[in-house]
Amino acid sequence: MPKRKAKIPVWIDQYASSVRRFTFNHDHDPLSHLPFNAFRFYPLYFDLWLDKIYRAIMTAERKKHGKDRIIKAMPSYGSLKYIFYTLVNMAAYLDYDPKKAKAVFDFFVKIMQATSADKNIFNEHKNILRTRHQLKPIIAGLKKVSGEQEKKTIAKFAGVLAMYNHALYNDFSTEFGYSIEGPYQLSAHEQLLIRHFPQLNPGELWPSLAGARPSSVIIYSIYREIKLRMRFVTTHLITKDNYQDKLTGYSVIINNKQELNSDKLVSLAAEIAERTARIYLEQKKLNFEQTKIKFLSQQGYELKGLFDLVGLDWRPDHKLLSRVRNKKLKSGGIIKISFPADQKEYEDYVGVSYLKKVYV
Repeated sequence: MPKRKAKIPVWIDQYASSVRRFTFNHDHDPLSHLPFNAFRFYPLYFDLWLDKIYRAIMTAERKKHGKDRIIKAMPSYGSLKYIFYTLVNMAAYLDYDPKKAKAVFDFFVKIMQATSADKNIFNEHKNILRTRHQLKPIIAGLKKVSGEQEKKTIAKFAGVLAMYNHALYNDFSTEFGYSIEGPYQLSAHEQLLIRHFPQLNPGELWPSLAGARPSSVIIYSIYREIKLRMRFVTTHLITKDNYQDKLTGYSVIINNKQELNSDKLVSLAAEIAERTARIYLEQKKLNFEQTKIKFLSQQGYELKGLFDLVGLDWRPDHKLLSRVRNKKLKSGGIIKISFPADQKEYEDYVGVSYLKKVYV
C-alpha cells in the first residue's frame, strides 16, 4: 500500500495567519530595535542555539520530567510565542535538520497547548490563559478607582516597569520579563488585562541588581468602554483610545502581596525609574563585542528554567562565543521590508513552507 500522506497540523495555518501583520508592520521593525537588528545576528550562531534547545528537550524526555514540572520551568506564554517565532524563522532560514526541528516545535506547541485556555494557541489578538471561573477571585479582589490621580499613578507605575523591563532584557527578549494576559471580555463594556513582571532583579545578567526588590509585580486592570487587542506578541497592544483614562478597577501584587497605597506606588515608581537609568548607562558602556555577549546571555536567560532542569548551563558556551566573536551582523535579504507578492512567497519567508515540509 502507498504511504499515507501526513496531515498538516491545524496550528500551522493558525500560526501562518497570526504572524502576518506582526512581521510586516511598522511597530515590529527589527531594523529599529535595540541593541541591534537581531535577525542579522541570528544567522551567525542560531544552528548552535537550536542544537542546545534540542539537547535540553531530549534530556528532559529521557529523564521523564513530568509535564507540570516542565511547564513551571518555562517562561511566560508571550515569551514562548516569540521564542517560537524566532525558532521557526531561523530553522527555515538555515534549513535546519527537520527531525530535530520537529522535536523542538512539538515541544513548544505542547507546552503552549497545555498552558492556554484558547483553542488557537497563536491567537493574534488575545492571550487567554484562564477560564471565567478562574478569574472570579481575581475580579473580587480588585479596588475601585477613586479618581483621576489614581488612574495616573497606575498608568505611570505600569509604564515605568515596562521601560525598566526593556533595559533588563532588550527588544528581543522583552516578553520574558513583561507579558500581558487577556484582554478578557468581562461584559459588553469591560475588559480585564493582567500585566506580569516576573523577574525584576536578574542578578545573573546585571550583578548590581542581585537581591533588589521588588522581584516580581502583577497588575490587574479593568478598563471600561474600550476595545483592546494585541498583535501576536502580548506587549503590542492596539487601541484607538487612551485606555489608561478608562481604568475603573485595579490591584497591584508586589512580591505576592497586594499593595494599594498610591503613595507607596509613586515612591516605588521613582525608585525603579532611577534603577532603569542606571541599567541603561551600564548597557551604553558596552562595546559591540560585549553587547553581543550580553544579548546571547539575555536570550539564554529566557530558557534558564529549562536548562537548569536538565543540567545545562544557560549561558553562551565557548563554541557559541567563538562563532560571533569579531563578526559583523550579517547583511543581505534576511529581513524583508515590502510585503510578499503572493501567499507562497509569504509562507516561504516566515517559515510556514518549512513547517509544512517538516510535518509532511
